Amino acid sequence: ALAANLAAMVKIGTPVRDYDGKVFCFIEAGEDRATYAMFDYRNPPNPKPPTKAVHWFKMAYNQLYWASARGLL
Repeated sequence: ALAANLAAMVKIGTPVRDYDGKVFCFIEAGEDRATYAMFDYRNPPNPKPPTKAVHWFKMAYNQLYWASARGLL
């Protein structure tokens, strides 16, 4: 969406997509536990209880994200 909007701003002067307000974020809770929050403009966050599984998923996601950002994937 961001790339499409940037390209549209350059080509036609206006964005082609609106931001819908959706957010997903991990929340570290300590002691190798984490949870996540998903929300948007209409729905407030409702985080679940922290677990070790979510902590390890977050750690793996972080490694994959930075490997991708560095062009390694």
